[in-house]
Amino acid sequence: MSIILLSSHCENTMPPIDVYKTKSDYTEYVPVELSGDRTQITSAPGFMDERPAKLIYGYYLGGTMGLYTGYLSMTIEEYNNNEYPPSLDTISKLIMEKDPFIEYYESKKSSALIDENTGIDTFFINQLIMEDRLEEYFVRLK
Repeated sequence: MSIILLSSHCENTMPPIDVYKTKSDYTEYVPVELSGDRTQITSAPGFMDERPAKLIYGYYLGGTMGLYTGYLSMTIEEYNNNEYPPSLDTISKLIMEKDPFIEYYESKKSSALIDENTGIDTFFINQLIMEDRLEEYFVRLK
């Protein structure tokens, strides 16, 4: 499986690629960005049309708001069914997980993980996971 990335292939303009393992499966729940001390929401998504890609051994690719992601008890479907995104005050009461990650990696060589024809090379990332070589291409942040 490959993920298509619609972006320039220049290393300095390419967003980092995040690979992570969570305490539970949050793929159906709304991610929000939390402050560094994880006490308040600093950013919430608008309409959500993408979910994380499942990799091997419980790892995921994409679909977070970064290392300080928290998850709401509201599903993505419920969130998207609102005519307007709920206010930060409303969703602050719905945080169910403030520290979901067991492991979190951010790419240090994004261009090496991209196949110019198919996008993010998930086959290669899965191979790195199987061979315990993620840290050759990613920085472990947690």
